[in-house]
Amino acid sequence: MGTQTDEPLYARVMRRPRTCSALETLLAMGFPHSRALKALVSTAEKGVEEACEWLFSHLSDPSLDAPLPREFVLYLCPSGPLEENLMDFWRSCPSNPALAIPPHITLCQFFPCPDEAVSPLLSSLGNLAERLQPSFPQALSLHLVTAAAFLGLFVRDDQADVLRSLAGEFSTTATGIADVQVEPHRKQLHLTLAYQLQSTERAQAERLARCLDLFLPAAWHLRLYSRDLRYAGQETLRVLYSYYPQNDDELELIPGDFIFISPGNSTEPISCSEGWLAGISHLSGLSGFFPENYTERAHEAATWLLHRSYPMCEEIEGREMEKRKGDMAIPPPIPPHSFNGQTGDLQLHLTVIRHGERVDVTFGRHWLARNLDSNGTYIPTDLNLPPSLPVRPAGHRAQQLDPPLTRIGQLQAQLTGEAMRDKRVPVDAVFCSPALRCVQTAHYIIKGLGSVGLTPCVEPGLFEWMHWLRGGGSGGTSSASAPGEAGGSGGAEGSSGVLLSHPWMGAADLAAAGLPVDENYRPLISPPSLSPCESYEDFIKRIDCTARELMALCRARGCHSVLFIGHAASLEACTRPLRRLPPRPQREFVMNVRKVPYLGLCSIRELSSGSSRSWALVSPPIPPLSHGPNPTFSWSQVLCDP
Repeated sequence: MGTQTDEPLYARVMRRPRTCSALETLLAMGFPHSRALKALVSTAEKGVEEACEWLFSHLSDPSLDAPLPREFVLYLCPSGPLEENLMDFWRSCPSNPALAIPPHITLCQFFPCPDEAVSPLLSSLGNLAERLQPSFPQALSLHLVTAAAFLGLFVRDDQADVLRSLAGEFSTTATGIADVQVEPHRKQLHLTLAYQLQSTERAQAERLARCLDLFLPAAWHLRLYSRDLRYAGQETLRVLYSYYPQNDDELELIPGDFIFISPGNSTEPISCSEGWLAGISHLSGLSGFFPENYTERAHEAATWLLHRSYPMCEEIEGREMEKRKGDMAIPPPIPPHSFNGQTGDLQLHLTVIRHGERVDVTFGRHWLARNLDSNGTYIPTDLNLPPSLPVRPAGHRAQQLDPPLTRIGQLQAQLTGEAMRDKRVPVDAVFCSPALRCVQTAHYIIKGLGSVGLTPCVEPGLFEWMHWLRGGGSGGTSSASAPGEAGGSGGAEGSSGVLLSHPWMGAADLAAAGLPVDENYRPLISPPSLSPCESYEDFIKRIDCTARELMALCRARGCHSVLFIGHAASLEACTRPLRRLPPRPQREFVMNVRKVPYLGLCSIRELSSGSSRSWALVSPPIPPLSHGPNPTFSWSQVLCDP
């Protein structure tokens, strides 16, 4: 018999293998040490799979083997209701450069750190955060400080000393690890609200800042970010649409990627047909030319990498929050919808939404002809086409000039309504453009809301720029490749270029199609008064006057939460004049409008002070709606042998 032991035989045979680190795994896969380490640092050490994906996407990156360290920075960031309140403030100040970075208190300046020192640096920061967490202030006290070109929230002196001590210890620890030089923030610790504001926006920004509720619950997190130092100070663009290179010097565009361009590379608006820029892809590191209108402006911070986030204190609510208020003279925030105590007037809230996906943009200008049989009967050949078309007195020509939504467009609208219902967004009145796609969008949003008895009011004054109906070319507003909101169909005009009788459906026809509208509403602008030769200035004036008249009507009726459903241009045309801002240059306006997707929305709120009123953009009540492209699939071409 064998010798007895305390350890079972199977345990001695089946030893658990030692777990390999991510770096060891990458090295075993054959990657060089420098590349493997760079991949892990560039993906915040999320794992082998992410590191491999990064390496494969950067195989052609000319700087892949360059010994370039990343730059790191240490911030203290709020989360919870206070962060949401701050984000609302920033969205109301669109030209404020402070909104390029998430709300934060800077504890140290940017510093380079070699790849091999990142892992021990993160470990030391974690140990430091765990050790100092018990002594960290349970709630930071902030107070507003204003100057000629600056707005900020400053930390109380005794609490600022605690934060400086933390930054100092981190600096000492980092120097001891790999001689990394970290410079703690020497100035008064603060959270920047705004700087470099235009004189016309300064008063409004300060008024909004004084409405911030600095006593809202907040959890504060110690966060270590990094960025590629090669792109510091570069302009950043976000890719919206796919583009496959047609020439060797062109850059492939992948939605969600970021492109870095030199400052001033795109200072002047360029037409879509000529707008090519040179840049470097964040995803691959490759450089080349790309079409500018496939991208949109983004903040550099969108490309930063979050390595670690350590909670230093939790949210405080209830009575403990009341204790913090003390004698600090900071006015309470303005409620979203409330009566002004001095004037008795309602403070209005307006949400502007673009219609859903339209048939002619998705299936082309000849969509109808391709779905009519020899007898002229409509037979849909794609699941995304509407199963039937509404009966229209003008027949097929009206269907072509005033196209409906796709089935996806209907679903987009209903999802938006359901999201508003789930967020308990009140809707007191709905006004929509007379275009069928807008009336349908209003119908399905109301259906998603579940608001029985709420019917949209059709207002021709909210219709799109008439110039685009005449085939105005550069007026592109579709979310993809269509040349204009009119879908490139040439518009409702005859050979003489004169607009024909409008193709919109009347209230009776809409009701017969299952799209009831308010038949008692009397439009502000009649269809015949819409000029086919409308200039850009006249369009902006028409939309502004319509919006103001409708808001005055809602105020008189006691409605304070209003919904406009229109076109891509409606979002800016309805809100920019209310904010007392001049119209953008026409070309810049067109480029900006192209970036509004289907069901894109914005919200603007009225701020009343005594007898004066002003408006400010605020965070929309629901998140955005995104989905990927799904091209037509031909099984015979793909699967059948030639």
